Amino acid sequence: MDAGIWGFIGVVIGAGTSIVTTVMVARNTSSERSKEFQRNNFIELQDSLTVAMHLTMRIINIKLNIKLDDKEKELEKAGVKKDFMANNQNLFARTERIADESLRKSVRNLHTLMVGFPKIEIKDTNDKTFVNLNNQFSKVMFSVGAALRSNY
Repeated sequence: MDAGIWGFIGVVIGAGTSIVTTVMVARNTSSERSKEFQRNNFIELQDSLTVAMHLTMRIINIKLNIKLDDKEKELEKAGVKKDFMANNQNLFARTERIADESLRKSVRNLHTLMVGFPKIEIKDTNDKTFVNLNNQFSKVMFSVGAALRSNY
């Protein structure tokens, strides 16, 4: 074969290799950015869930230890309601950023349960709703931790 044909074949192969490499690098970079976004979101989500659970426990403690008439005043005075609402907004945003639909649904269910606690009356810490909240919190935190580890 003529040297010009070999040169042309070399250029075509070189260009094809360059294009394939560029596509692979772009795909890998996009995937890595997505994983990094999920990792950061999971870390923030764990923090938000922990704060939400802490605030929920404070609300329950106030409700169990304060007379019925004084509960709303005490919740306001403690600043719990304001903190609770602010954290719920953050938790909602973090939840909607979860890529895994199953995990997102689990976090939503826990969040819904937490949001309902200020509105219900609990007689003691053996109440089945309280026990359910603790169990669901543990399961969701385990799942979020597993998802976080899988993104490294």
